[in-house]
Amino acid sequence: MFFDTENILLGVSGEFEVKNVVTSLAERGEVMILKAYADWGRYKNQQRQFLEEGVQMVFLPSYGISDKNRTDTAICVDAMEVLFTRPLIDTFCIVSGDSDFGVLAQRLRHHGKRVVGISAKSAASHMLVKQCHEFIFYETLVGQRVVGYSVEEGEARLQRALEKVVEDRGTEFPSSALKDHMRKLDPTFSERNYGASSFTRFLRSYENLVTVLEGGMVRVGGPPEEDVARSGARGRAPKLTGAAEQSARDVLSRAITVAMTRKKGPVKLSRLKDTMQELEPDFDELGLGFRTFTRFLLAFPDVVVIDRASNTAQPTPGSAAATAPSDAGGDDGRKSRGDRRGRRGRGGKPDEPAEAAAKPA
Repeated sequence: MFFDTENILLGVSGEFEVKNVVTSLAERGEVMILKAYADWGRYKNQQRQFLEEGVQMVFLPSYGISDKNRTDTAICVDAMEVLFTRPLIDTFCIVSGDSDFGVLAQRLRHHGKRVVGISAKSAASHMLVKQCHEFIFYETLVGQRVVGYSVEEGEARLQRALEKVVEDRGTEFPSSALKDHMRKLDPTFSERNYGASSFTRFLRSYENLVTVLEGGMVRVGGPPEEDVARSGARGRAPKLTGAAEQSARDVLSRAITVAMTRKKGPVKLSRLKDTMQELEPDFDELGLGFRTFTRFLLAFPDVVVIDRASNTAQPTPGSAAATAPSDAGGDDGRKSRGDRRGRRGRGGKPDEPAEAAAKPA
């Protein structure tokens, strides 16, 4: 792992979390080399974090006008030395968004090495991203939301990947194969970009496209009607009672009402779930005992009706959500405010009664 310290510090907002970056790579295997390059006299406040994580700090003193390329050259030389002297190292991580490292990443790939890039989204060069097998946005490592990703965009990306995977593997395959192909299409892909803590949860947001099976397998298409209607061959459907049932019912009723005011007509199930998590961030159908969000919705037929063909939902006719007003503060509200304001005369002062306005002779 090679840190282009100046580049990464300029790209992030707030303090740079070295531990989160190192941990993200350590989860994939043993990290053999950790080096950070900088004129450390300029970054005294950051030195302790790097030392605590066991990062070797390479000191590159500033001199003249060619400082910019000093770090780039040092990283490239060290990376090529490792390539030819440590053949057992199979993954190189470049913590930078600088486009100059695109050539280095390309050369490492030619020698059969896996290349991972890490940078803030705003500082990531498109040229470097395209040369990496995987590119991780720093924001996802520190729990920040990555701007520019939506439910619709995720659905389109998943659909493109499914078309290719189905050609190679059929309609049932490991979820890892699907994720690998999504990264081939776009090295920056990560379920965390869409607010999901795991790839499985990301897939469950698109039940109209895929069904998550046991054993890490995925089947193309939503669950069959008989699977949705019954409790399932692997156990009885959960039944909520008491406060848990009322709480879930209230959140669902509010969510379908809010979603319908944002977009007239039936609401996509994925968007309905997003709305529920906006209103109740801790909501999770798995925690309530439901294997899928669809099964959770089927437990409340008096609140929502699901259309399996279009994978949408709308309020059950006669329910509180169906009869809720679409607009608040209409004409009546405006009139009442006007009545309370009273009439104004010239100069913004209230009109005075005629008797008070007349002066005695």
